[in-house]
Amino acid sequence: KAHPWKVSERATELQDVHRKGGGGDARLFAVEGEALDELGDEALDEEVGMDQKNREGRDTEEHGVEHVVEDGEGEEEEEGEEAPWAVTLLLSLLLLVYVGAEVGWGAIVSDYVQKAPLSWSREAASLVQACYWFTFTVGRGVGIPLSAALSPVAIITLDIALCFAALLLFMAWPTSTWAVWTCTVLLGFGMASIYPSAVTVPSHHGFRISSSATRLLVFGASAGELVVPTAIAFFVDTYP
Repeated sequence: KAHPWKVSERATELQDVHRKGGGGDARLFAVEGEALDELGDEALDEEVGMDQKNREGRDTEEHGVEHVVEDGEGEEEEEGEEAPWAVTLLLSLLLLVYVGAEVGWGAIVSDYVQKAPLSWSREAASLVQACYWFTFTVGRGVGIPLSAALSPVAIITLDIALCFAALLLFMAWPTSTWAVWTCTVLLGFGMASIYPSAVTVPSHHGFRISSSATRLLVFGASAGELVVPTAIAFFVDTYP
């Protein structure tokens, strides 16, 4: 079957032949024209049918994509169950204590070593403070490949063990220079990975962290940064 543009081209040729021939066989031309008209109508019907089928196919594909997207959204909602509030509250308290201790030691260690009986110089005090933040930065960098090998709970357990070891050492020899340096290094490494590991604990166990749970975690960390260093400074000034 010919396409409409081919039919119209053939009709134009027949008209040219009819004019040049001085009339020619009008009957033959009429029959040929009717045949071409019928052929053109069939071609147009075929084109319209094909367009309709194409539209139906596109509609079917679009509806199929919509169903797939809706099914995918339902699966995602079923996969991520919201984390229990007890877990979120405990993690928020952990961040409160952790962030407070992190900022508190970094702020108070230089003042502590400058007082008697250590009586360090200001340069040495600044150096130990810089050492703390340097080891903290290195420890957070080391925590990136470590998180691929250990679970968040395991990393938090290891960090807390380092922090307790540092505190026990500092409590045993509070006026020792080497104890202050060792405690500073251990605390820097021990506190580095607690925050990122704590916020990934729920997702590691298949829970979803909602926006309200995220606000509670951030509030706990911010409250710790405000309250704990203030309390440390108060006790240092009261009981030097």
